[in-house]
Amino acid sequence: MDSAPIDLRLLLLLMPLFLLTVSTHEFSHAWVASKLGDPTAKERGRLTLNPLAHLSWKLTVALPILVLVATQLRFIFLLAKPVPINPFRLRSYVRGWRCPFADMIWVGLVGPAVNLAIASLLALVVLSGVFPDTRIGQAVLHLVYLVILINLFLGMINLLPIPPLDGSRLIIGLLPHRYAIFILRYELVMLVAVISALALVAILAGGIDKIMLPPLKWAWSLLGLNPAALE
Repeated sequence: MDSAPIDLRLLLLLMPLFLLTVSTHEFSHAWVASKLGDPTAKERGRLTLNPLAHLSWKLTVALPILVLVATQLRFIFLLAKPVPINPFRLRSYVRGWRCPFADMIWVGLVGPAVNLAIASLLALVVLSGVFPDTRIGQAVLHLVYLVILINLFLGMINLLPIPPLDGSRLIIGLLPHRYAIFILRYELVMLVAVISALALVAILAGGIDKIMLPPLKWAWSLLGLNPAALE
């Protein structure tokens, strides 16, 4: 099945918004980890909202370009440099809880929670009617729509319980030590598998938008926004 190539001009427009959103997402991981006993991210300069601290030439630049070329501009997967978390320094492990990595649940889920909270707050701003029906007002409104969309996308996809996405931290936090360590050890392999699977499904479905648009429209409507804005 043919799929439309990604609009590179739109991609360039979205990149700064994506970087700002990701910096907030990663900062929240680092902040919660430090509060729960693991200062690793703070020690490595990741407890910051500076987007540059969360960029990786391999994950944020080289990998997306490679995926774009390999799929003939049909699919892209943007990644930031993962926040370094040492589960053995977290409170739940140090105190010998029955589920030693229970605190990983809060460290993982705070990222998507922040994204969905930002989307919800901006939706309230839109629904307040604060943007005037002028050229500049509508341009700003369109930009806000893009920020909401990016935060919804990151929040929803990261909630999937698939390693190494944030939703998998819920599983890791509930597992006994041996099984949790197994997942953490092979997360890189699982990441490659997830990206490959998503790319294949996106190509077969006719584009990543065909997969994500229905759940995004549902979330968009849940926020009280008009789904027609996504067309």
